[in-house]
Amino acid sequence: MRGAEASPWPDYRKVSSAVKLPIISLRGHIALSEVAFGLPGFLIFLYQDYSQGTLTLAWATYLAVLWTSLAVVGAAILWFTVTLPLVNSRKR
Repeated sequence: MRGAEASPWPDYRKVSSAVKLPIISLRGHIALSEVAFGLPGFLIFLYQDYSQGTLTLAWATYLAVLWTSLAVVGAAILWFTVTLPLVNSRKR
C-alpha cells in the first residue's frame, strides 16, 4: 500500500475478467453461488441419501431444484443488499 490514501477495494481495471464478472453483475453472483453453494450442497445431500439407501429419482430431482433455487435466491439477496450498494458507492 502507498499509505493512508490507498483504498482497500480492488481497482477494477487491474482485476482479471474471471474475477470481475462475479463482482460486478447479478449473473456473475448467481453463477458463483451455484458453483460455491448450490452444487456442493446438492452433492452432499445426494451422497447422504445414497449412503442411507433412501435415494430415489424423484428425491434427487427435488434436491437439485431445491439447491438451485436456494443458490439463486441467496445470490440475488446478496447482490441487492450488499454488492450493488458497494458498487454504486465505488462509482461516485
